[in-house]
Amino acid sequence: MEEKISAPGRYSGYSAPEYDGAERFSQYVAMRDGTRIAVDYYRPVKNGVVEEKPLPVVWRLTPYGRALYENGRLIPGRTLKEDPAGDDLENIQWDIMVDVLTSHGYIVGYADCRGTKASEGVRWAANSVEEAMDGYEINEWFASQHFCDGSTGMFGSSYTGQTQLEVLRTCPPHLKAACVCMTDFNKYDGWVRGGIARAFGSQPDQDWRQDMETAVPVDGDEGRTLLQKAAEQHIYNDRQIPLFQNLKNRDDWCEDSDSRYWNQVSASTYKDRINSGSAAVYLMGGWFDVFRRDTVIMYRNLTLPKKMIIGPWFHTRPKREVSLVIEHLRFYDYWLKGIDNKIMEEDPIYIKTINGEPGKDWTFVKDWPVFGEKPIRFYLSGKPSGTIESALDGTLTGMPYEEMEGSSSYKAVFDIGDGVETPCPADLEKKAVTYTTEAFDKPVHITGHGLASVWIAASAEDTDLFVTVTDVSPDGGSRQMTDGHLRASKRQTHVPPYDFLNLPWHRGNQLDEQKLLPGRPYRLEIDLMPVHYVVKAGHRLRVSLTCAEKGFYFLQPEGDVELTVFHNKIYPSYMEFRLV
Repeated sequence: MEEKISAPGRYSGYSAPEYDGAERFSQYVAMRDGTRIAVDYYRPVKNGVVEEKPLPVVWRLTPYGRALYENGRLIPGRTLKEDPAGDDLENIQWDIMVDVLTSHGYIVGYADCRGTKASEGVRWAANSVEEAMDGYEINEWFASQHFCDGSTGMFGSSYTGQTQLEVLRTCPPHLKAACVCMTDFNKYDGWVRGGIARAFGSQPDQDWRQDMETAVPVDGDEGRTLLQKAAEQHIYNDRQIPLFQNLKNRDDWCEDSDSRYWNQVSASTYKDRINSGSAAVYLMGGWFDVFRRDTVIMYRNLTLPKKMIIGPWFHTRPKREVSLVIEHLRFYDYWLKGIDNKIMEEDPIYIKTINGEPGKDWTFVKDWPVFGEKPIRFYLSGKPSGTIESALDGTLTGMPYEEMEGSSSYKAVFDIGDGVETPCPADLEKKAVTYTTEAFDKPVHITGHGLASVWIAASAEDTDLFVTVTDVSPDGGSRQMTDGHLRASKRQTHVPPYDFLNLPWHRGNQLDEQKLLPGRPYRLEIDLMPVHYVVKAGHRLRVSLTCAEKGFYFLQPEGDVELTVFHNKIYPSYMEFRLV
């Protein structure tokens, strides 16, 4: 008898692969307005025979294509690309997901979002109300089919993590579990954080001619006639990137969606409705993902049965340390099949300590932020220095801030080749004003959400401030640890409409904008991305301040911009971190 094991990334003895293949079926499903959505589903096969017994269905709503051709082979969903850094990636290609789940007795489905690939209709805006309603109908369509036992689940990351949140807010009665990976909770706070829009996310914006050329037709459309008809409707699609770039304020009106877009599509707007549903949620994030703050804040705001895992992963690029495919299977087995595999008896959060002790760097915790944190302040100074002993006294400068004097001058540089997902931002540090501690004499475990409080004066009426914190090794190499950014005119803080962990929340409405008076000091409060990180003995911390970074629509001022960073007893600038 196989030993029963149920732990993160390890699973045996509770369910076994019963099937040796899967057969694909594809068709159009009509929505409430007659628009037809292209749907695929893979049914388990044993000894060449399709299983007729009703089984649970898990599915994904995607703008990237429910299937694609790769080297003449039909692949379900979108495959992961090779990591340019050469990291050892887990092969969580969605065809592997199909293989694992169908072998364990699940039907796996995919649907092209309205206005994309082989689906009909127009995509007026990303993550629209229409898309959410489509998701509800597709979920309930799956649940009503003869091959489904009435239980459904969902999966996906980034945009397809967001489509799960869209469906969750509609509370479909048959949706029992959702594995939501690496996506935003509040659309504005995730994409226009601090009033500075991200310059990535163009993949859903394929031209209609690309859809006609690359999309996979449904069964029976051998001549691609139906596909061509659908793709021609996509001529009128809105584009995600221009929309995100042009709606600079949280309350800007969007003509295409006929709404205040940011509030209409944010999962945070519907948190009470999501929490009233019957589905359990497994949040999957990465310590180097651009949406890691959203992952943990989502966890704090959801009251459904929930779990969360955060590993050493970049956006949608997980390594092999813990198999997320196995985590999907464990979660679905419990919630869709009623298998008592003890997954919900574990502490709800499983996180990796970056640079932690091998074999002990993955730990379960009961909540986030981690209990028992102690504050640590690193005051910016003309002569930064310090040891861990002085850090515990509240400073990393070696002097109390009351004795500090002076300021630093910085001429803004805009051609910076590093961004928030650059592991070693050497170009950024060369073009920044930097502050570096002395080497720590013992390891320092930093956790939670840091805070930057920086006093600046600018020669212009507005500027962007990017804060990058790196771990500097004895050989001088830097590794990015956390970051934050804020447009100075958006510095006003407000009470957030959802639990924001007592961090400074910048509403960013039109009336909140406050331009700078050139030369006058202003305080910018910026929350830093969450971390669970050990700075090793002999290493140093470095804080780099810039007015630009790669991957953002930062301000492009006319002429030179001079920045003054104050660090004196009247205007003390500091970074606040927390220690375990």
